[in-house]
Amino acid sequence: MLWPADHRGPEWRAMNRAQRRRQEAVERRQRAIQRQVTRQFFAEAAGLFTMQLIRPDSVPSPKIHHSINEWFRALYSGRLDPICLCCDDEFRDAPPAAFVITFPYRADASRLMLNALCAGCAGRPDADVIEAATDAWRRQMMPDLRRLPPEHLVHAAGRA
Repeated sequence: MLWPADHRGPEWRAMNRAQRRRQEAVERRQRAIQRQVTRQFFAEAAGLFTMQLIRPDSVPSPKIHHSINEWFRALYSGRLDPICLCCDDEFRDAPPAAFVITFPYRADASRLMLNALCAGCAGRPDADVIEAATDAWRRQMMPDLRRLPPEHLVHAAGRA
């Protein structure tokens, strides 16, 4: 069993066995696709990521703006049941107060990861929010994650 039966809700209990098995197969395929996309994201990053905080007054790039629009489209269509990156708040009644965008530290990065933040977590100063997002990533995905000071990063190729 993938989830406890009471977690799935009344529509799950109303299904017969064949419908449940089909639904479980769909969910397994979706998780496999998500794992593959996540592996590709980490392979593209090669260990270096950049985090950016997007608040309602921010002006994101067209690529980030498109990703946020896709996130909301998935949320309203029911394909997404998100929780805050830093706590367990769900976005049922109120939209996210901010987003943390994580993308590979490359000029030609083709993928990004979008994480939503609730009003309580996003209400802190930017540096604290990024630190909390880093801690959340460390807990959930990358236990050996560490932040590098900006002076340790090379922004342009050159000759020694």
